[in-house]
Amino acid sequence: MDKTYRNHLFWGLFGVALIMLGVRLEIIGSYADSMPYWDDFTIGGLLYYYQTDTMEFYHLIKDSNEHRLLFNRLLSLLFFEMNQNQWDPKIGMITNTVLWVLSGYLLLRITLTNLPITRTGPVVILIFLLWCLPIALVNIVWGVQTHTYTMILFIILGCWGVTAQALSKAWWGGVASLVCAPLTLAGGTFAACAVFAFALLVLARNKFKGRHDWFTGMAALAAALFGLALIIFQPGSIKSPDDMDWWFALSTFLKTLSWPLADSVWPAFFLGLPVALLLLQVLVDTSKLTRLARFTLTLYLTIFIVALAIAYSRGWGNGPSRRYFDYLALMPVCSALALMQISIGVKESQKWFIHGLAGAMIVILALSVPLIHYTFTFTVKDQQRVKSAHQFNVMSYLNTWDKKWLLNKGFRGVPFPREKDLVNFLKDYNDVDMLPYQLQTRQQVIHDQRQTKEEMAQAGFVSDGVVVRGTGNVGVRPFGEPVFGSYIADGEKEKATGRFTSHEFHHNRDYIAIQVLGYFGYPDLSLKFVEYGSGKEYVLTPPKIKHAREIGQWRYVRQRLPKGYYRIVAEDNSEKHWFGFATPKSVGRVSHRIESLVENAKWLWLLGIAILFFRFRHALLPLSTSPSAAK
Repeated sequence: MDKTYRNHLFWGLFGVALIMLGVRLEIIGSYADSMPYWDDFTIGGLLYYYQTDTMEFYHLIKDSNEHRLLFNRLLSLLFFEMNQNQWDPKIGMITNTVLWVLSGYLLLRITLTNLPITRTGPVVILIFLLWCLPIALVNIVWGVQTHTYTMILFIILGCWGVTAQALSKAWWGGVASLVCAPLTLAGGTFAACAVFAFALLVLARNKFKGRHDWFTGMAALAAALFGLALIIFQPGSIKSPDDMDWWFALSTFLKTLSWPLADSVWPAFFLGLPVALLLLQVLVDTSKLTRLARFTLTLYLTIFIVALAIAYSRGWGNGPSRRYFDYLALMPVCSALALMQISIGVKESQKWFIHGLAGAMIVILALSVPLIHYTFTFTVKDQQRVKSAHQFNVMSYLNTWDKKWLLNKGFRGVPFPREKDLVNFLKDYNDVDMLPYQLQTRQQVIHDQRQTKEEMAQAGFVSDGVVVRGTGNVGVRPFGEPVFGSYIADGEKEKATGRFTSHEFHHNRDYIAIQVLGYFGYPDLSLKFVEYGSGKEYVLTPPKIKHAREIGQWRYVRQRLPKGYYRIVAEDNSEKHWFGFATPKSVGRVSHRIESLVENAKWLWLLGIAILFFRFRHALLPLSTSPSAAK
């Protein structure tokens, strides 16, 4: 590979990675929040043990059904510490996004460096589309799903690494990845099983000769036994559903292999045929057993075994669940890679068959668009349906400590299946000050009680509510959180301007966030934090009001603020405008940065497009005619 091509490859992949990253972050910004949901509380429990110095090594490696989730837990602890001991599921979402983009980058790089340039286009387009589209929105907006994305990354690294020369650094890296994969989801074990099975098949074909396959097979066998031991030595971990019907299990298996058209069974045959032909080709002529062929076949075999496991554990004929869609995306990629490889050097009389397979794959992808769209819209509606209820119930409980807000709410009425456990979880997490900043309720804003009644009467602010302009009604936060708001005079004699001073509160992280409402940002309206003791003032920079509708919406303003004790001082010197504010929250440094990253996500994918355009503009635009050519 010459220097020019390497340069083009680097910038091309960098631009594509920025697009994939930016698009994914835009999706998180549109549909995600930091409310922990169901399995998120398994991570929250680990962080609670860490926060209270009761964590043991067992907590890192203990089973979660048939899974181990080691890397999920390690990454969660790392970012919890970096975030100044504040739990934030959205950090997990960003971590998952980075891992997803890395896996896409690896697939693109493997494709572009191992296929002839004339064969890379369809595969690159397929990977780009799958890695940009929200094919599994349920995973994207669920922080705990880090184990899914670490598994995908380790599977790709393992299957590719072991194709290198035996005992080389790259090979050892692949073996290490095969060992790490079972410590994510149990399905990661099947990568080592697939590598071992393929190495054994090649050894049998070569009459058990071949140094590479002996070493690879033995290393993969060791990794597979390690992973299988983790699964088997857990009571009930491999039990099939009681109502499993073997005919329905077969249907589930074929539907899984048919993804992305996973509501049918016939696509499995068309997607699997190029892989089967590639396998036949390399067994007939071992000179065609390239690194890419090994990688394609072992990666597809991995997903094939995963499909068997899904059929066994969920064999009632419904097909794969939404949360499986991300790693099932590897299957059509393998099919496309296999098709491009078998098309190399094909005879003219056989091209019709290759074109037919390519056409069938295009039809499958086209027919799957409505299904993917339905899955996406269903997830969005489902999220919207439960999100408001969860916020209302959880925040009402945190503000009142009345258990009625969480008990007897029905299935998914609260973000955890066992309501009584959630009561205790939230109380414990609040006591040690580790909840996401959006849920903090430990210190509520109150008037400075040292003021005289006359001074408080001149504050010009409504306690526990805000006055809605036009109606004069006081609007109180629905879950009982104390808020304060200035107001517009309802008569000539009524005083509508004044100054509010709060009691001091403790701020213990690098950033502070406060929700504001109304016209905050207009002249003569201000809010500042005054350091207790020194009297040093930190004026809150108001957000820009882009649309009139934002005036009636609560919106967060985040700002850097040194740790310490502060009072809020709010002033309204305007007769025409009003604003409201709620309790300030201390924000960890990582939470602040990921919020800023998500808010500016569009600049990432725009930068990626700009890089691709300027790097490859000569391929897109006709070159101008030089003076010599004009003559």
